[in-house]
Amino acid sequence: MVYVSNPSNPQVVGNLMTKEIKKAKALYISGDYAYIAGKGLAVVDVSDSTTPRTKDLLPIQKPSKVWGAGGFVYVVDKTGKLTVVDVSMCQ
Repeated sequence: MVYVSNPSNPQVVGNLMTKEIKKAKALYISGDYAYIAGKGLAVVDVSDSTTPRTKDLLPIQKPSKVWGAGGFVYVVDKTGKLTVVDVSMCQ
């Protein structure tokens, strides 16, 4: 997590490293949650930027792109398969 209130002097304030997100391919942030495509789709609570926490890991094989709208996160894997995840309860 990087604090960029002063863009010429960004400050690292927190981080999270797990084997599931070590080689992340994509990231989507909405509200207090980050959705990270790595080894599956990691749902990370970023409400406290100093201590982000993994809330869930969804078993999506080889996700490569992630984006969201209207309470849903859309994940595309390397084969082009689209998975739609209802994240309205996370909001």
